[in-house]
Amino acid sequence: MVTEPVGGLLALWVTHTNFSVSSMLGFVALMGVAVQTSVILYSFINKLRLEGRDIATATLEASVLRLRPIMMTALVACFGLLPAALSTGSGAIRRSRLPS
Repeated sequence: MVTEPVGGLLALWVTHTNFSVSSMLGFVALMGVAVQTSVILYSFINKLRLEGRDIATATLEASVLRLRPIMMTALVACFGLLPAALSTGSGAIRRSRLPS
């Protein structure tokens, strides 16, 4: 949960982009995806624990079996927001660079 805002703010800083409504929407969407993927993983770990597996085995097995659905969910959200992240046309807010 901490790496998503830190990585997002670092990306804004590297690309010299202002923190705007569009970037805030991206943060909210990616935070929602992070929570959703966490719930998917933890619920599967709990299911395996109820079947009698120890926590290390359940965590490893759930991580291997749920990797593809989690990655598909995350990548769909990232690719869906990519046009908004890369937009430079009308309505896109960018910091202007002044000549030195």
